[in-house]
Amino acid sequence: LLSWDVARRGEALDLLARAHRLEPENLEIAKTLAQTLLWENRGKEAAIVLEAFDEQLSVDKTWQLTYAEILAQAGMGVRAAQIFENS
Repeated sequence: LLSWDVARRGEALDLLARAHRLEPENLEIAKTLAQTLLWENRGKEAAIVLEAFDEQLSVDKTWQLTYAEILAQAGMGVRAAQIFENS
């Protein structure tokens, strides 16, 4: 995956953002884009990407902690704490 390679992360972000624009309802694309944005300390952007999936992600046991981390980095500490408490 390009996003794991720090040197190619910019390219990965461009491709993922394009894929997300083409399929904004695709949760897997959104999660991959958001995770990559998180690695780049762009939590606010990641939170925006995932905004439409809040209900799904807040109960997704495999993704709750990552989602809460994204929200915390985006300055949404109260919502992040709610998810942490429920994980």
